[in-house]
Amino acid sequence: MVIATKKPVLVVEKMYEVLCRTHAEINQHGGQKQLWISMKENWGWIKQDLVEKFVNNCNICATRKPSFHPLAAKPIIAKNFLSRIQVW
Repeated sequence: MVIATKKPVLVVEKMYEVLCRTHAEINQHGGQKQLWISMKENWGWIKQDLVEKFVNNCNICATRKPSFHPLAAKPIIAKNFLSRIQVW
């Protein structure tokens, strides 16, 4: 085990296992910020974009994420062909 800034460095072979375990333990699949803070406190030399990619690929988190799609607008119903045109 290599030590950097008095924290152990997470080796590639164990990275996925540690990320899975930590992510599941944090507040029932907490988000990127919570996982990043926990990983940063316990491990040295881990990149934030790696944590971001891990959380983005988590199936459980993907089903819980709220969708940010705008609500569908009420359709315009015209009585005659081309009587009402909506321009964006």
